[in-house]
Amino acid sequence: MARKKSRVIEQAGGVRQTNAAEIPTLPLGTPLADILDATGVRGSFELANHLLQRSDNPTIVQQYATFSNADTFTLFAESVIERLADRPELHERARAYVGAEEFRQQFSRDMMTLVGVTLVEDNRIAASRDPAIVAGWEQFGITPREDLHTDEDRAQSHAMLVASLQNSIAELSFAYLEHTIAAITATALQPTPAMPSLAHLVRDEHFKIPASLPAFAVLNAMHDATPRKIWDDFNGQRVPTHTSKTGRKTAYPGEIFISYRGKDEKIEPSSDMLSNLWEQVATLDDVTSDVFIACLAACAGKNEATWISVDGFLDARDLTPIRKADEPQNWRHGHRTEDRLAIEQAFDRLDHIWIEIKNVRVTKKGRPLNLESKAVALIDRLTQPTLNGEKNLRAVRVQLGVWAKAYQEIEVTQVGYLARKVLSYDPYRQRPEKRLGKYLAFHYKFNKLNPQKSSIRRQARDLVDASGITLNPTRPHLARQRLDKTLDCLRQDGVIGQWRYIYDVNQLPARRWLEDWLNGMIEIEAPAFIQERYASLPSSEQHKKREALK
Repeated sequence: MARKKSRVIEQAGGVRQTNAAEIPTLPLGTPLADILDATGVRGSFELANHLLQRSDNPTIVQQYATFSNADTFTLFAESVIERLADRPELHERARAYVGAEEFRQQFSRDMMTLVGVTLVEDNRIAASRDPAIVAGWEQFGITPREDLHTDEDRAQSHAMLVASLQNSIAELSFAYLEHTIAAITATALQPTPAMPSLAHLVRDEHFKIPASLPAFAVLNAMHDATPRKIWDDFNGQRVPTHTSKTGRKTAYPGEIFISYRGKDEKIEPSSDMLSNLWEQVATLDDVTSDVFIACLAACAGKNEATWISVDGFLDARDLTPIRKADEPQNWRHGHRTEDRLAIEQAFDRLDHIWIEIKNVRVTKKGRPLNLESKAVALIDRLTQPTLNGEKNLRAVRVQLGVWAKAYQEIEVTQVGYLARKVLSYDPYRQRPEKRLGKYLAFHYKFNKLNPQKSSIRRQARDLVDASGITLNPTRPHLARQRLDKTLDCLRQDGVIGQWRYIYDVNQLPARRWLEDWLNGMIEIEAPAFIQERYASLPSSEQHKKREALK
């Protein structure tokens, strides 16, 4: 398996045994990546074996038995084959790969790591009622839970413990599924990747996104949905459609249509369906826009589908997971059901959005691009049953539509950078900051052919429109104050550099100054991070010479 070997893989001809003393105490809800990276945790099934006999939690015992059962690997292989249904020549390779001893050993040990850590916590819960259960284990850092005083507290902790174990198993399962498919389909040019990280979707303060015109058109369409602007159904002849013009200042004008379609994916809707589609368009919001950004970030530079964890996305937005007042601050539960449901609904809305590109010239000498595809294709969903019998979305496997591949094939990657902070802005109270942050991330990229210029200039009118700030002609000072506040916030958070009006704003007329202010130019510097990334790009003259050689 082409991956960094864990501490229990073959060493000097044998498997190293893990001593119970090496197992750290990890609080309930510890992120999976932290569990697997903790010192000595991989291979903790020796400890699980030791603790299993003391556990009175039947669900944990059942999970333990599952991963020592050969049928588990048969079912896992069938899941891989189901994903490779259109490639029967790989089915035997899938069975052989999953059946290999190294794979089974690593899979079992990783899964039993989760069970082992869970059993440690299970015994600590039980010891809150009977300390003798963990007598003599203090040297291993295993002590009774001191915050549990009643049987009701213990029962609730048991239930949360089981839910945490199931969540972690689900995350690790789809990670292994993705890794296995990548290994089976690997070639000499595309070697087997390492196991995917299950930590947060975004770790860096900035992350890559395909900053192309189609992606920007999708964002604009979402932001123009409430209140509705530019969307039209052409007298009922088409599904709701948003139009963006390209190449206005060139001899090659083009159009990008963003449409919201029903399940039948037809452009010509029935009258009954059209009213329903308009209702759905009205639900396109900044959360949907954030989910689209997450899809762009997860799929940047990739030609294959990618899993996005719902909780990982909520972490990237800095949303606080469930906390309980009587628990230590380092304990972590999952995210709130309503937060997860909002993301699930956003993915559902995103699955209805289509892109039509007509006569868009991507390069000066290239042929106009004409195609139609989904903005993002939702390929698989990973769900988990809840205690009330409903299904809870845990992860979605997504792939950008054909439009993204078309840009890659003509060697136009157009990778931009977005500050993670933009995702964390509140979609209601900080909507201008969120929208303007996304707008500028794309426009910094559109300006990349002039890397010597560390700033861009835009009319106040454009910035007001992009940020969604309400403009009241009778009280224009409110819009001006809100835009200034938005830019100040973005600067303080490192989303942009310095900004300024390029004229003396104090010289505006005392009355009827709105149009002058809207037409005035504002200069906005790129943050230092983006300036450094774009510094190595060719200048405009170098780009023109390179284009001439094609």
